[in-house]
Amino acid sequence: MNTLILSVIQGVTEFIPVSSTAHIILASKLYGVESAGRMTEVALHVGTLLVVLTYFRQDILEFFKGLGKLFKGSITKGFHRFLMIGAATIPVVIAGYVINTYFDNSFRTLSLMGWMSIFFGLLLLFVDKASPATKKYESMTYKDAMIIGLLQVLALIPGSSRLGTTIIAARLLGYNRVGSAKFSFLLSIPVITGAMTLLIIKNNAQQGLQMSFETLSSILISFCVGYVTLKSVMWYLKKFSFLPIALYRIALGTYILWCVG
Repeated sequence: MNTLILSVIQGVTEFIPVSSTAHIILASKLYGVESAGRMTEVALHVGTLLVVLTYFRQDILEFFKGLGKLFKGSITKGFHRFLMIGAATIPVVIAGYVINTYFDNSFRTLSLMGWMSIFFGLLLLFVDKASPATKKYESMTYKDAMIIGLLQVLALIPGSSRLGTTIIAARLLGYNRVGSAKFSFLLSIPVITGAMTLLIIKNNAQQGLQMSFETLSSILISFCVGYVTLKSVMWYLKKFSFLPIALYRIALGTYILWCVG
């Protein structure tokens, strides 16, 4: 049952800017929903990664086409976008390495997650209402990609949400809601891949990598739930604002602070 709950939580919250980590930790500390181990964590990452790869398969194909044409002396838009994703990922990789190497996890408290959920909820509410929406994903520049990448470092603060921080950054730069979300989702590919790789390395070092029915179930459930969520979010953003999500973040943060207070 725990695996099912965690798979659903991961599948939903990974594709909405509300912090999947905060929800999983909340489920664990307040309601006793414990992870089945590192292999389950890997499976959840695999499921959500497959969602992004499947939904944005055409864009990813353009990345590979761009790499292929590079060897023929041709530089395409697909190659430029591939480089933008890579460049925007560098800051969070460096910051993540420093934090994981020199700091412990004592700062990952529910109180901090509650305050960050409220703060970024209010910020999302303000930015989404006040910022223009004139730019599209197709017009992304290297400068804007790097700014979004730098602000993605804020996602290392528990409760802030990687998707939330990058969407806020993109909206601040004037990108429309769909374009902001699309770049943020594509930017999640190297981040999720890196987190998954780190978990696999740690798992191998401790007990070896083993595939089980529970692991396969986690992948399948998180993929199915995640794909429906992602498709729904992209449809929703074509018509509506981030208002309900921002209000949910504020309510979630308030609830967390009430529970730990």
